[in-house]
Amino acid sequence: MQIVRDLGGYSFGRSDLVRRAMSKKKMKVMLEEKEYFIHGKKDENGNVEIEGCIARGIPEEAAEKIFQDMISFAQYAFNKSHAAAYAVVSYETAWLKYHYPVEFMAALLSSMMGDVNHTQAYIRNCAEMNIKVLPPSVMSSQEKFSVEDGQIRFGLKGVKHVGVGVVNAIIEGRKNFNDTPENIYEFLEALDASQLNKKAVENLIKAGAFDCIDTNRAMLLTVCEDAVQTAQRRSKAAGSSQLSFFQMDETVMEQVRVHKNMPKIAPFSLRQTLSLEKEVLGVYLSGHPLDEYRELINKYTSANSLQVLGSADPEDPDNNQFRDGDNVIMAGQITKVRTLFTKKAQEMARIQFEDYYGVMGAVVFPSAFEKYRYLLMEDAIVAMSGHLSFREDQEPELLINRISEIQKVMSLNNESENYRGGRYDRSYSHRPEKEEPPVKIRVTKEVSEELGGQGNALNWILGCLEGHGGNREVLVYLPDGRMVRTDRRHRVEMSHELRNKLAARLGEMNIK
Repeated sequence: MQIVRDLGGYSFGRSDLVRRAMSKKKMKVMLEEKEYFIHGKKDENGNVEIEGCIARGIPEEAAEKIFQDMISFAQYAFNKSHAAAYAVVSYETAWLKYHYPVEFMAALLSSMMGDVNHTQAYIRNCAEMNIKVLPPSVMSSQEKFSVEDGQIRFGLKGVKHVGVGVVNAIIEGRKNFNDTPENIYEFLEALDASQLNKKAVENLIKAGAFDCIDTNRAMLLTVCEDAVQTAQRRSKAAGSSQLSFFQMDETVMEQVRVHKNMPKIAPFSLRQTLSLEKEVLGVYLSGHPLDEYRELINKYTSANSLQVLGSADPEDPDNNQFRDGDNVIMAGQITKVRTLFTKKAQEMARIQFEDYYGVMGAVVFPSAFEKYRYLLMEDAIVAMSGHLSFREDQEPELLINRISEIQKVMSLNNESENYRGGRYDRSYSHRPEKEEPPVKIRVTKEVSEELGGQGNALNWILGCLEGHGGNREVLVYLPDGRMVRTDRRHRVEMSHELRNKLAARLGEMNIK
């Protein structure tokens, strides 16, 4: 930031844009800023917005070299003061997590309350640590996640549309009970009725927070509105100066209160229960819709959302498990379907699906959409085969070729050209197990023009790679910001001869 301010005449705000682009490896933005850094920039009215190095007396060659050094440095740099602060926080939190794992995870979940993706990830983390996360309970939960007998109790505030007023009313009102209330009517009567609302109570029922009073959530939802209105009416009557008939006889009053007739209604199915939990908590606590298919999924799929989304990390490309174009078989529950039309008026769809680890997007192009549209319904549990798409500034997607009912996932695997011996063989679309880090080649604008354009520059590089076969993948960064990943035929052994040949034309600093 100081370099571009002092040498290029950048403002403080503009210099931060350069820093952000470099830290996020946004090559297109960096190349744009390089032009401004060297030659300056005028606004739409012709006023100087950035002076540029040349205008400030710095030779173009020197400015070019300085900016290239910044780009190279940004590929591995990390701010020193940040590094020190992270080291301290990492050590402290590691100590707490080791010595107080349940309390640590409860605090971590509380810090991310309302963030569904993080909550899901941390609850999975709890399962890996053999820490059980209990559903919310009107008799036991606190506002946030809390520790209860070596387990974590879901916080009431984590339920959708349940505000602090309702939470405080519940925590205060339950002090009136030594034993579990007879029913929902008795419980709600003990609360501050001014804080009650139907939506909050409904969502608490859907989340399982009233299971400690009655496990039939279908029945509780049926009487919810009446229970809330009854509590509010009694509160209003108690606050008036009139004396009701029942207040004359406390015994009769108590019988009416406790022995309210509850309707006989069949409880929800497990799938309905899970769907309602996901609606109000963002996570499943009583199980998962994929549970009955777990064995099939483990045996016949080759990727899950955690592995794929984790492979989109530009900071650590060498450790990414999947890459652009890899063929995979995945499974999940469809959570969203959006149909679209191509320019040729053909129907296609974008979908979202969820597995045990998270949510991912997928595209169903017209040919596949026509064949499998009958399977593309919300809540349907399906298996999908296709190839992965990784694009800059976008979440990874699955480009679907085939879809089947989850029970027929083996048909996708058996017909896959990469299927070997009952398992998906990743080596056919994947890097070898002991692959070396990639070679990174950057083509400058000047070299591209010298070679007659980006296409010719890329062909020249591919020509250089011929005859140097090996395990190293080659990544070519073009002046327009695109990154081209070479195929398996152009992986290389990085010899001194090849390096010197590339460096002679592209520049030593542009070969990593």
